[in-house]
Amino acid sequence: YDAYKGPDADNLLCKALIDNEIAAVAITDHFLIDSERIKKLRKIAGVEITIFPGVELRVDKATDNLHVIMIFSEQKDVDALANDFEVVMRNRNAKASKDNKTIYWDFTDVVDYAKAQNGIISLHTGKKTSGLDRCVTNSTPFKMAVKEEIASVTDIFEMGQKCDIDNYLQHVIPTIGSKP
Repeated sequence: YDAYKGPDADNLLCKALIDNEIAAVAITDHFLIDSERIKKLRKIAGVEITIFPGVELRVDKATDNLHVIMIFSEQKDVDALANDFEVVMRNRNAKASKDNKTIYWDFTDVVDYAKAQNGIISLHTGKKTSGLDRCVTNSTPFKMAVKEEIASVTDIFEMGQKCDIDNYLQHVIPTIGSKP
């Protein structure tokens, strides 16, 4: 549904989530918290699906295109959260913000903002595009130390393949501890 932008896209998304018995989802657009869309999806989904507000950001940590996802409580006032994000993260903290093709954030600012909002950080890992393992290789001890630092403040590792899960269970989790 990501590529489809028709007027019924949100209805189709909610139907697909319900049909597949998905009880919770985070809406994480790039570079903004889309409060209007989140409210619309919540209205369509009713109580059947918990919809968390979130945002996906590009960060500067040891790579050229690492994406970090912040997810916030479904109980937050989504309009207030979106406005706060726009003021603090988009207007004050964003780097090279004149164009979405160049915009990025300092990794520490992202972590601090997520913690200040009682949010969590999810990170693409394994073979996922713009993920930790594709963007920060194990080529040097320095890169491995950076990777470990990033992983230590990440709450959820998002993976798309079973082999990535197995690899993390064998090599990463024993070093940094268990995470979803």
